[in-house]
Amino acid sequence: MFVLEAALRSFPEIAPRCYRKEFPLFVEDETLDPAKLRTPGPTREAPADRDRRVLELLEGESKPQSTRWVRSELGMSGNYAKDALVRLHGRGQVECFDAKSKDRLDDVPEGQSVLWLRVGQRGGTGVVPPVPP
Repeated sequence: MFVLEAALRSFPEIAPRCYRKEFPLFVEDETLDPAKLRTPGPTREAPADRDRRVLELLEGESKPQSTRWVRSELGMSGNYAKDALVRLHGRGQVECFDAKSKDRLDDVPEGQSVLWLRVGQRGGTGVVPPVPP
């Protein structure tokens, strides 16, 4: 079943109608109520909300975490997670480290494995060396 609803500039509004597929055609079904069949589509989360969720997640972490970890913990796509982390890094709210050497990076490299940590969250675990002055 499908609901058709249209808003056209040059013509009067068309009231929502229900259609049923009877191959190869769609046939109007007046026994169905379009309001009961329509469901709102998924809403997209605003970038600011994604940034806030990432910061909250990293709040209690004392060691750097990968983009993959952030994404799996929050149920976010890889691109959304990485974009949020890059934005937060640009604002100085998270630090970026090389995944192999654990050196702090000033710029986020493309195609390189990196780890993320919220600024001021370094613990005494020795995982990340102190940043040189």
